Amino acid sequence: MKVEELINLAKLSWYKRGIFLCGQEFTEGVVVNCSSLRTARQLLTSLLDALGAPYPESATLYQLEERAVRGLLGAEVVVLRDFDGLLSGRSARRVLAYLKSFLNRSRAVFVLTGSESVKWAILSDQQLSRRFWGV
Repeated sequence: MKVEELINLAKLSWYKRGIFLCGQEFTEGVVVNCSSLRTARQLLTSLLDALGAPYPESATLYQLEERAVRGLLGAEVVVLRDFDGLLSGRSARRVLAYLKSFLNRSRAVFVLTGSESVKWAILSDQQLSRRFWGV
């Protein structure tokens, strides 16, 4: 699986869910556009929308996470496009801390795209930087 191919697919804004072609493999994946998101809750609801998984509006963060983890069982790759959108709000540290715990529960490979701020945000957290390569 080539990360460059995944990133190129992530740049296609119309691409939401489907099959990524990586070399000779077909990989189930989902793309979430994070440019207008500011909180972990918004990230999870956007991920659930991209997965086509229903959720009640009154769901707690924990309930949304449970649904997202179950929804990702079939997905091998999650591309979080324009992730720097999540880093521009006051809750950037909380979002990164949440992402770290969510990565522990999910079996999917996460690819983050965005500006240099994404790279430095990941590198600024030692535990998070160990979860990503090619930063």
